[in-house]
Amino acid sequence: MSLRTIKTDEFTITSGHLDVGNGHSVWFEQWGNPQVKTPILMFHGGPGSEFKPKHKYNFDPERHQVISFDQRGCGNSLPYGELEHNTTQDVIADAVTILEHLGISNVHVNGGSWGSTLALLFAIEHPELTKTVSIRGVFTGTQAEIDWLDKGIFKRHYPEVWERFVATVPDTHKDNPADYHYKVIEDGDEPKLEATSKALSDLEIPILNFDWRGYDREVKKDADPNSSPEEFDPVPYKIYGHYFNNACFLEPDYILKNAHKITVPLYIVQGRYDMACPPITAYTLHKAVPHSKLYMTLASHGNDPETSTALNVLRDTMY
Repeated sequence: MSLRTIKTDEFTITSGHLDVGNGHSVWFEQWGNPQVKTPILMFHGGPGSEFKPKHKYNFDPERHQVISFDQRGCGNSLPYGELEHNTTQDVIADAVTILEHLGISNVHVNGGSWGSTLALLFAIEHPELTKTVSIRGVFTGTQAEIDWLDKGIFKRHYPEVWERFVATVPDTHKDNPADYHYKVIEDGDEPKLEATSKALSDLEIPILNFDWRGYDREVKKDADPNSSPEEFDPVPYKIYGHYFNNACFLEPDYILKNAHKITVPLYIVQGRYDMACPPITAYTLHKAVPHSKLYMTLASHGNDPETSTALNVLRDTMY
């Protein structure tokens, strides 16, 4: 099978596509030291993004082993952009299938943003496989968290971003612009899909940064900083809309209601000024799991210096 992106390197132990059923083939990589007894299972963000090589480079290939994969419809997984049989539960099941395929029975679970949702859910559903959980930029998939973005509650901080998003829909939908764009995705309205995906991208990306003053969509490719700018790809935000329109395929407040089932060490790193995933969620989770450790950093949603430092310290003490 051809790959959209080459992600392997000299430290790759094994990689490839794994048939997970219902027409889906998930691309995975096992990377680092093959002698490590307890690997790190890494969930990438999104929904709709993909595993990027820079994610594993936060770890030492001589000391760590990292299991990563492109979630259904994402990155190198096939069929690219497929929405059928693409739910949160499917992604968790795929992670288990990959571990079984590799003969791994215990992992440190790791994830940021949407990846934190999956990491928490994995730990709740599969305590027998989970040794520790480490997350950042916490998102638990509640309707309140989705509404923070979709309903423009964040606009007190980024009014120009919300104003631009509202301007992308017809007058009849300006009271709920996200619903208009999600209907385009669910209806499979291909002529409108690129415009919808750009609108959702323009809504989310600015608030991921600590101090947004405009941004250039033409981001260089992750693997080669000297490559040409990529053309806009509507697929990531097509998947993003599919998940958000379906409340992330979770029962209301499911993770927070079941967080008490996480009995292994849980480490939470949260940016104090995270406008994508406000810190109230991380704090609520911390209260629901009293033995958890919460580290608030002077940071936004991304890996700002203080968040990176906190994650590096945890990495060096946990694994």
